[in-house]
Amino acid sequence: MTKTFTLGIVISVIVVVLYVGSFAFLLNHEFSDWTYSPFVESVIAVFHGAGAIAIITAIILIFQSSLDSRRERNQLVFENKIELYTKAIDVAQDLFNAQEFNVETLQNLELIILRLQLISTDQSIDKYMIFHQKVIATEEFNQENILEIKTLFSAFLGQCRVEIGLASKEIPDEMFQMIQRSIADADKKKYQKTDFGTWDNFRQSVLKSNHNLVLIEATHRWICDQFNLNDKHIRYSQSMISYYNDAGRKGGRFVSLRAFSSPYLKLKDGTKINIKSVDDLSEKLKQQLS
Repeated sequence: MTKTFTLGIVISVIVVVLYVGSFAFLLNHEFSDWTYSPFVESVIAVFHGAGAIAIITAIILIFQSSLDSRRERNQLVFENKIELYTKAIDVAQDLFNAQEFNVETLQNLELIILRLQLISTDQSIDKYMIFHQKVIATEEFNQENILEIKTLFSAFLGQCRVEIGLASKEIPDEMFQMIQRSIADADKKKYQKTDFGTWDNFRQSVLKSNHNLVLIEATHRWICDQFNLNDKHIRYSQSMISYYNDAGRKGGRFVSLRAFSSPYLKLKDGTKINIKSVDDLSEKLKQQLS
């Protein structure tokens, strides 16, 4: 690489010397008494013309090469930004679907920060950090805080649209508020007190393709057997199974089974008991629920 660069400099110097030297020759040499002066003058004129064309062509090529390089770089950055923001949406979707803060999801959220530092603007990073800080400050999902988290993430996406050139400014307030109302209405429907009535209906409607079905069913059967409960003591909603002390379900639930992607029990006093396997249904768990 160094040898090639040095050779290029040497050739460039020789060309410049010859080109400039020919002008000096024309200024200091008298052609009037020389028989071949017309021929030499025409050759020199052709040489100067060719040199001028070569210089102009070289300038155009350098300029075009710079434009092409910048265009390729911008295209690569644009594609990486689209990939990154799509990845951020996928990670956020996993978070919203799971409705819990497992290690993998939190690690993915942190990796997004590192990638944003490489290719995103300060404004996009700022919007994402506000969203991320809200996520890690939230102890448990509920209808109110999940809506706030979604609103912050929506604001981040609005800034992303500006950054990649899909909009000249962030989403107008009226449109942004309409989006948030739509999200809120969807969340209300999702969190509403749906009662599937029986375990079989709940299993078919909510847990049909859940990979933790065996664990959830084992936990459910254990609670029913331990406290002599049947479907009249239980409410099967979209996001949890609630267990009540009496068949009329008037005494308030004493335990609920939640977050079906990573099941855990939540007691009436707020105690959270993670369940990793059927073996977790041990004597210790029995004592906590007794």
